[in-house]
Amino acid sequence: MNDVFRALARSFRELADPKVAFISMIPMFISAFLWVTLVYLFWDNLFELSIDFINEYTGHFVEDDQFFKKLGGVAFIIILLATIIPLLLFSASIANSLFIMPIILVYLEGRSYSSLKKLGHSTFLKSLGNVMAGSLLYLSLWLFLLPLSISASFLVPIYLWFITGWLSQKLNFYDALSGHANAIEFEKIKKSKRYSIAFLGGLTAVIHMIPIVNIIAPTITSFSFAHFCLNELKVSRSLSSGLSEKCSY
Repeated sequence: MNDVFRALARSFRELADPKVAFISMIPMFISAFLWVTLVYLFWDNLFELSIDFINEYTGHFVEDDQFFKKLGGVAFIIILLATIIPLLLFSASIANSLFIMPIILVYLEGRSYSSLKKLGHSTFLKSLGNVMAGSLLYLSLWLFLLPLSISASFLVPIYLWFITGWLSQKLNFYDALSGHANAIEFEKIKKSKRYSIAFLGGLTAVIHMIPIVNIIAPTITSFSFAHFCLNELKVSRSLSSGLSEKCSY
């Protein structure tokens, strides 16, 4: 797993560049602005929906009992956070995948991987298709696990970590490698490094859970996967080239 930690460490070092540091904050700020605006505009509607749900779920009418009225307010905040935080992380990851990752790849190609030939056939539409497939599964998992925010709120960080880690590796592995690796190379690395890929997804998901630091989490994740995938491709081609040279004698 040393290659995973090296990729993560290199991604943090990229923040020494002021332009990279600035770009890294854009996806989360845009996502936060979007969801805070929506919550502000629909606050009353969301509160009423939550109270109706609590009434139905508990069998008590919150408005008729002072204790349950206060409890309902607390439950509303928990439901709101359990709903908005996954969506905030989700939309930031999507924006980062579609618009920031291409910039990251161009940046790294010029600095660290200029000798790595692009043999893939990645396009914006293919990346969009991967994003849509990942989004559908993420939102399905989110909706399936959302009742935990009521019945077992202490499990929310765990399920949030799980679905965020899954989405991170789903989006970033494809984006990082599909433009440089051909189909055979892509599948080879995907299979041989599947545990490292999953570990990197889980590791970067932890960064998404840390307040303040999670502002740069989507871009750090993309940098980590880019370094990991491109380095693995570079090593794989070097080994293949070495074997070819040996076979020629």
